[in-house]
Amino acid sequence: MTINKDLHNQVSVGVAIALTAVANGEDVVGAVIDRQGSEGLELIFQVGAYTDGDVTPLIEDSDDNVTYAAVADANLTNTEASAALSAAGVSSIGYVGFKRYVRATAVTAAASTLSVGASFVKFGLHLQGTVNPS
Repeated sequence: MTINKDLHNQVSVGVAIALTAVANGEDVVGAVIDRQGSEGLELIFQVGAYTDGDVTPLIEDSDDNVTYAAVADANLTNTEASAALSAAGVSSIGYVGFKRYVRATAVTAAASTLSVGASFVKFGLHLQGTVNPS
């Protein structure tokens, strides 16, 4: 059996939430991620320029890119609460659901002063060719 170690051609990365300075605890809604052609999605949150507050991810999904609902814990690799950040740092949460569109929101506590951003990694890309399982 040949093992394909080429991760680079099996993932796609992008910005889920543009780096944003939060000065008064406002929530930061991210971009829509189209999962078409991929098998899974990982969201990586980063908090920097931290003075006070915390950030909890909110992951929502949609079939039609219009109506979004919070993702059930069964469709996440861990809970949103376990991916919360209360200091500068990085956390991640995986989406293992089946809906085509996903978006992340950084929910910040009142009076939070920090910067927050998030990236995504789509993996198992069908459009990048096939993996030789033999």
